[in-house]
Amino acid sequence: MAETARQTNETWTRIENWLAHHAPRMSAALCPPAPEATLRRVEHLTGTDLPPDLAAWWRRRHGLRQPSGPGALFPDSCHPLPLDDALRHQAVFLETPRRICPDTLLDDLEAFLERCAHDPAGTTYPHEATAVWLPAWIPVAHDTGGAGLFADLRPGPRRGCLIRYSRDGHAAEPAWPSLAALLTHVADHLEAGVRTPLGHWTVPGP
Repeated sequence: MAETARQTNETWTRIENWLAHHAPRMSAALCPPAPEATLRRVEHLTGTDLPPDLAAWWRRRHGLRQPSGPGALFPDSCHPLPLDDALRHQAVFLETPRRICPDTLLDDLEAFLERCAHDPAGTTYPHEATAVWLPAWIPVAHDTGGAGLFADLRPGPRRGCLIRYSRDGHAAEPAWPSLAALLTHVADHLEAGVRTPLGHWTVPGP
């Protein structure tokens, strides 16, 4: 765990150094370290300890304020989500299925969500009629269209994997095995000097 936190810190330092030199407006928009009380609140609401890469990252920066300038820090036009916003989004996603579910089916919905909560991390439910959201899912990045990435904090070999979500549901498979893997991908491509679109990713500009 300590090694994962160390590697995450080193990778994030590479990203911050690149931003400072090549995308100063985005660098200035990075949020400060997350207060420990906020991290404890995330653990309380998700019902589990934070994976070491997420904890290390949020202790460095907890998201990006309204970005300015071209490009996005993460692929698929995503930016790191400030933790307060992440918790607000999580609350809405958790409440929406219960709000739209007919009263006669609420007990069935609760039983289904309880079963899902005990599935291993990385198990997804993309074909349900109502978008599923679990307490152990915490958003970590978003785009301007209401989509993004959440971390699955349930137990299992894929704990901490990142899964794409939208207003209508979520993907069938994780997009990244961990936040650490995503950050390494970002740091490697930024340092390679790529200034053109990479699929759905245009790297930050000045």
